Amino acid sequence: MVISPGGLDLNLNVKDLYYLDYLWSEYKDGDPRISGVFDKTSFRRHEGRQMLYFVNRCAHEFWREPILKNDFQKLEIALRKIVPDTIYSQEDVKKWIQDNNTKFWGRL
Repeated sequence: MVISPGGLDLNLNVKDLYYLDYLWSEYKDGDPRISGVFDKTSFRRHEGRQMLYFVNRCAHEFWREPILKNDFQKLEIALRKIVPDTIYSQEDVKKWIQDNNTKFWGRL
């Protein structure tokens, strides 16, 4: 499925997640863990809503062309398996992805 501007759904959805073992905590509207700009807020990689928010926001910032569901899933896998656990704030995880994407993208 191609996900593209002006076309279909532009986001990864729960049913499209690669991993099935997420926790699904409740968050209030406007919670910085699932909305707004990336900042020093911690990013929990096993929280489903945080993962969906992070993957969707990064994908739209990184890619300007049609996005495949597989691209979203590659980013999800990288966040769970490749980004070091010692990097935990939203902005630091995003920076690590930007700085290292050419190193890991071919491995996914």
